[in-house]
Amino acid sequence: MRVLFIANSCVCYGANNSLLDLAMALKKNIEVTVLLPGDGEMAKRLRKNNIEHYIIPYTMNASPLDLRHKRFENIINNMLFLSDAIKIIKER
Repeated sequence: MRVLFIANSCVCYGANNSLLDLAMALKKNIEVTVLLPGDGEMAKRLRKNNIEHYIIPYTMNASPLDLRHKRFENIINNMLFLSDAIKIIKER
């Protein structure tokens, strides 16, 4: 069995700490892969624990309403990076 986690950031706060704990527990019995939006503390900790991960520079789509152009730019960029994620998923 394989599990793919997609993190929403590359910092180690609550949610990502929980994701890391879960990935470490699961990797004993199944293949675990994590997608990250950038290199950082989370990637460092995944490497330290020998958990497979890939860095694809996707972004969160949330932005203030006065920055609609930024939200549109994020959506376009994420669509472009989606093909990278699909390739990783198919290979795994």
